[in-house]
Amino acid sequence: MSIDKIAPVKALGVATATLAGAWAIAAAYRHQRRLPLPPGPPEKSWMAGSADDIPTLFKWIKFTEWAKEYVDLFETRGQIYSDRPVRSMPFLMGWRDIASFRDNDSHFKTFRRHTSIGFSKKAVADYHDSLTKEVHILLQRLLRKSSDLNLELNRFAASFIMKVTYGYSIIGINDPYILASDEAFRSLIPAVTESYLVDSYPIIQYLPSWLPGMGFKRMAQEARKYPTKMAREPFEWTKEQIHRGNAAPSLVRRLLEENEDGEIGEEAIMWTAGSMYAGGAHTTVTAMNNFIAAMMLHPNIASKAREEIDRVIGTERLPAISDRVDLPYLECVLSETLRWQPPASMGEFSVVKPSHDNILQGPRGISSREAGG
Repeated sequence: MSIDKIAPVKALGVATATLAGAWAIAAAYRHQRRLPLPPGPPEKSWMAGSADDIPTLFKWIKFTEWAKEYVDLFETRGQIYSDRPVRSMPFLMGWRDIASFRDNDSHFKTFRRHTSIGFSKKAVADYHDSLTKEVHILLQRLLRKSSDLNLELNRFAASFIMKVTYGYSIIGINDPYILASDEAFRSLIPAVTESYLVDSYPIIQYLPSWLPGMGFKRMAQEARKYPTKMAREPFEWTKEQIHRGNAAPSLVRRLLEENEDGEIGEEAIMWTAGSMYAGGAHTTVTAMNNFIAAMMLHPNIASKAREEIDRVIGTERLPAISDRVDLPYLECVLSETLRWQPPASMGEFSVVKPSHDNILQGPRGISSREAGG
């Protein structure tokens, strides 16, 4: 076929694909418009819905106003609204199996079951020695090199989570497993902080990559390797230690030992473990920074907590986990810090199944962000 004949054929293919995509988007939009929506602010446009009503700053003030205006929907109907809204870009980038992105489905329930096994009261007691050791290392390093507090807190959180999850002792903040995790998180940041058309219109992910506007597909394909590397490499390391007979107590070891019959599946265990670092490292550092800030802002509270520690424990040793029951004031200070500045905001909710009652009629899959249409 000559070049003169190829060009019209290619143009026809582009036009056909574009029209097909436009038709699919329009059909999905018409279907969504026919479904009843939860109460909320009226939409401003057919494309953005009520997104313009969400302020850029101090969002919680507006959300509190809406909560009072549109009645309580989540407290008494938690099972209905416990899904997560579909975010296509993180899924395309390989984060579908991390717990924070999962719906309230069988996979998420498996994750919950795993964590209840790995972090039961009996299991957590096995980690006390590791935690105490890491706390002592942190304090010694701060005494010797206190100029970079955040770096030391990050090293502490990473070290403890890797020890508890995999039985692995990191070699430092530049440990290869830590670097792999940080690289994975950096690749995820654009997917959760920026807006992609595919998040609003998931069907376009099935359009050809060579069409205009499909650059997100190439970006997602490049990023897919990072979460898998983050989850798989330390998991395989722990399996090797178990095989050699020298694995330290850890979440992965406990789950693998209880799964000798293969009922669960190693992939599920691998992603459960991967979710631990994903959900715990940065929130732990944030919580510790918030506590330090609170003590600097309220020196009178810090002084009372210190007085309680000196009275109960003395000055000859450091506090131990077993001392918590005898330090009620400090325990309340820690709890209040978490209430005052939660280390992570609540994620959006999504409807698990259609709800029909006097307050709400909403289709399955509608998210709290979309409540206004």
